[in-house]
Amino acid sequence: MLNINSDKFTEEAFLAKFEPHSFSIIIENNAETLKNVQLIAKKLAHITPPISFEAINDSAFLLPFLTVHENLLLGIRRKHLPLAKKQLATYLRLCQLDQTILLKKENELSATDSLKLKLIQALLVHKDTLLIYDSIDQLPIKSLQTMLPLLKILSKKAAVRILLFTEKQELAATSFPDQVIVHT
Repeated sequence: MLNINSDKFTEEAFLAKFEPHSFSIIIENNAETLKNVQLIAKKLAHITPPISFEAINDSAFLLPFLTVHENLLLGIRRKHLPLAKKQLATYLRLCQLDQTILLKKENELSATDSLKLKLIQALLVHKDTLLIYDSIDQLPIKSLQTMLPLLKILSKKAAVRILLFTEKQELAATSFPDQVIVHT
């Protein structure tokens, strides 16, 4: 385990602690998580060349008047839609989601399915880094057991850096993250 204090690093040195195409767990005091995610997002915004990132939490992400499918493809340029639709099918398979989920309304989704769809949405718009907070700590153990290996797989297959912020110390003992960091 690595201990870091993000206030003491330049933006580039801080991000260098998190390898590209990796899955890292950052153990935090929950009261500080949002502040630290905002601090990291601020650091990411000032790096040259810019890093595209998505902060994923437990807030709503779907527009209620659109289907899940339409929401996932929202923001993708028309000329990129054919590729995005192929990628969507691949990501749904990786996340072990059936195509029928695309027809559901947001209130019909489980917390785990909602998190998986948020991940897919960020991947479809080609974000380099995913900052996940709040979402994981609310999941039941069974869902956690499916999400951790999925995050590892997505980091490699989608070539994305995933930073999972949690207060759950026991996640540090799992074999899934490439590194575990205690954020002080």
